[in-house]
This record gives sequence, structure tokens and C-alpha cells, in this order.
Amino acid sequence: MNSMEVRPKTPALQRYAARFILLAALCGSSTLAAANRTRVYEARFDAVWTAADSVAKESFLLDHSSRDKGRLLFRTGPLRAYRFEVVVTEMQPGRTRVQLDLRTNLRGLEKDAWRNAARYLDLVSRRVQGPPK
Repeated sequence: MNSMEVRPKTPALQRYAARFILLAALCGSSTLAAANRTRVYEARFDAVWTAADSVAKESFLLDHSSRDKGRLLFRTGPLRAYRFEVVVTEMQPGRTRVQLDLRTNLRGLEKDAWRNAARYLDLVSRRVQGPPK
């Protein structure tokens, strides 16, 4: 190789990218484990499921819905697409839990994503509890 030739730095960039991806995966795994919100409703499973499903369909982008498993997957939108998984569980007759898990590993996005999660849970609450008395 001539002393004037410049070697591409592709291997160095590949090593840097691999380290970055590994670091992001390690940091993200702890974020995924702790990133959830839960609310318990004094209502039957059917009422809570209907509210949770309709809010996901009407106010977000629903990706998957399984009433049998009590599971929903939805996104907040095509551009800022925070992804959430919802699990609706009947704890006892007339008492139902909704657990909302954030499915992203980018810590900087969490604050904005949780604002969307709070909006989702507020909309579900309004439908389960009915209009203000």
C-alpha cells in the first residue's frame, strides 16, 4: 500500500457501533423491567376490557388485541411511536387491574412516553367510571 493511500476506518466504526448497541441493550433491559404503570378498577373485567380496547382503537394505533389473554399492543403514532403493552386482569369479581408497560429502551424518551401512557389510563378511567356526577 502506498503511503499516500488512506485506509477506510470501517472496522473501527463497526467495533464502535457494536459497543454502542451492546451498551444500549444493557441499559435498555433495566428500563424495560421497571417501565410500567398499574391501575385497579372497582369494575368487572368486561367493562374494563371494553374501555381499554376502545380507547386503544380510537385514540392510538392498535397493533394487537386479544380479549382471551387480556392483552393489547398499541403505539402512540407513526412518528413518535411509543409502544405499549396492556394486560387487563380480573383480580376478583368486580375488581380488575390494568397494567401498562412501556416497550422502548431509550431512556430519554420515557418522560414524553409516560405522558402518553397517563393520557391512555385517564381515558380508560373516564370510560370505566362514566361521566362525572
